[in-house]
Amino acid sequence: MLGKMTQKAFVSIYVLMILNLLFWMLSLIGGFVLGIGPALRTIYEMFLNHKFEYHTYHIKEAWILFKKYFLIGNAYFYTYFILLCFLVYDLYLTSQVKNIWILPIVFIILFLIILTIIAVWINFVGQPWINSIGRRLGE
Repeated sequence: MLGKMTQKAFVSIYVLMILNLLFWMLSLIGGFVLGIGPALRTIYEMFLNHKFEYHTYHIKEAWILFKKYFLIGNAYFYTYFILLCFLVYDLYLTSQVKNIWILPIVFIILFLIILTIIAVWINFVGQPWINSIGRRLGE
């Protein structure tokens, strides 16, 4: 029992190491600035496809997925990144004003930040998850 738990822990750590190395490799291939969004989408898609079966992770598949998600990954990532940067900076600026009437504005900005994070989850995490469920139901 202890041996199986230890093996499962080490396999999980090994898979996370593989995904981490793939993320950094794909980010560097994309020039780091243009590689973060597609690399995130690629490793998430690979994890949904293979889970903790470390034998099935291949660089060739990662490269194919990276090319497939290059444009859409960058579009999603930088759209939300710029929007979140704007909202966080706006929150910083409004928190500098020391009047009571600014408090509702701060809460509105916090609400918009939360909505943006939910939208990021739906586009980055939700779509591949929904697609993987559809593939499993079709099998």
